[in-house]
Amino acid sequence: MIVDLVVDTNVLVHASNNNFCKQQNCIDVIERLLNSNECICMDENGFINFEYQKHLKHGSLGATLLLVLLNAKPIRIKYLDREIPAVINKRINTTGIKKSDRIFVRIAFKSVDKILVTHDYEDFTTKKREYFNDSIGVSVMESGEFIENY
Repeated sequence: MIVDLVVDTNVLVHASNNNFCKQQNCIDVIERLLNSNECICMDENGFINFEYQKHLKHGSLGATLLLVLLNAKPIRIKYLDREIPAVINKRINTTGIKKSDRIFVRIAFKSVDKILVTHDYEDFTTKKREYFNDSIGVSVMESGEFIENY
């Protein structure tokens, strides 16, 4: 059973994009989160929340999910400290992924289940996904893979 996960902004945005080929997978992730006790993890400094607010339109499926989780009793958004061991930080920083995406990996590392759901294959190539899994124990996967395996 999954306790928590990190969801990249693109998954929440794609849930409202009728032209995205994996839209239904994104909707499935949102429905699962709505119908479970699982939590979304964010950094306590607010960088992930800022990115969500910047890209999610008011009333979109992703924005609605966050509102529901925020108002749940108990709250189902976990705010985690982004400080990680220096050796792990170095492994993340040397992969060449964008700085804005590194926070998602750091928070996934700090989470209980160490899962990052993303559709970003530019920064998270198959090789980098394998590297994160093998070197720091973070499973980086797309929405369909998450639904299928968990």
